[in-house]
Amino acid sequence: MKLAVILPAYNAENFLTECLDSLLNQTFSDFCILAVNDASTDNTGKILETYTAKDTRLRVYHFSENQGEPAVMQFAMDMLNYMNVEYVARMDADDICVPHRFEKQVQYLDNHPEIDILGSNALLFNDGQTDKMSKVSTLPLLDKDIKAHFSLARDNIINPSSMWRHSSIKALAINYAQTATAPDFHMWVQCALHKKTFANLPEPLLLYRLHPGQESKKQEKISEAVQYSMELWISHLFPELTSKEVSLLSRTLHEKSIKLSKEEFEMAFSAYDKVQSTCEISLFGEDRHTMFSILEQRIQLLKKLLYQHVQ
Repeated sequence: MKLAVILPAYNAENFLTECLDSLLNQTFSDFCILAVNDASTDNTGKILETYTAKDTRLRVYHFSENQGEPAVMQFAMDMLNYMNVEYVARMDADDICVPHRFEKQVQYLDNHPEIDILGSNALLFNDGQTDKMSKVSTLPLLDKDIKAHFSLARDNIINPSSMWRHSSIKALAINYAQTATAPDFHMWVQCALHKKTFANLPEPLLLYRLHPGQESKKQEKISEAVQYSMELWISHLFPELTSKEVSLLSRTLHEKSIKLSKEEFEMAFSAYDKVQSTCEISLFGEDRHTMFSILEQRIQLLKKLLYQHVQ
């Protein structure tokens, strides 16, 4: 089989039908879907069973207790270790694929053997919009720029748009349940540290739904998980930093609501000053000029906000 699709689903009855229709009506057909019902309390399980009775490409697994997306990812990836598939894709139960998403991504990976992980831009739309044309993402397209954006933990790869070479990622033996949530960013960091290559297609191949219930809105939980992966990334990018400097610099770069003392902010700024001399040395394929341009904007904004507040 060419492709396997991982689809976690938890209390997704309001969106699941539209998601499944977009998957099962792809122009590319050589795939199966590993749909994991994470102990939903609504009709998610029934909807999945109804669809699997109509299309054998959909394989449904039901958890008896809610375990979260990292556990679902680990379950699916462990299962894939015993399957003969070339590519693996991710999808979320509240999003929608354009009809030619898989065809475009499979064709690109077939033609670019140097790329391990492939994403795409997306149409970002608010739940309830009928035209689904709120905003088009503008993600970096090249490996060096995608990795540069890992240092802010955003604007890199949209998880449900991703597709990767199974043999390449399987060999890394990633622990997807290492964090309580955000297993995608943890996976991207692990792949980058092993010098796997990334790309994004410029065309939006996904309709990404924005709504209050989605996982990315649980900011405290996701921030803690991202911090773990950020510290891993920053410590490898800048091995000259102490663990305290790594922790504080990581927090200032990715957190939306940063709760640090003035002294801690200044320690983070000093850590940033210390690593600027490494702007010419790329360790994992990241474009350091792009990365430091991004980081400089972030640090200068935080300095301005901090010292305005102090005054």
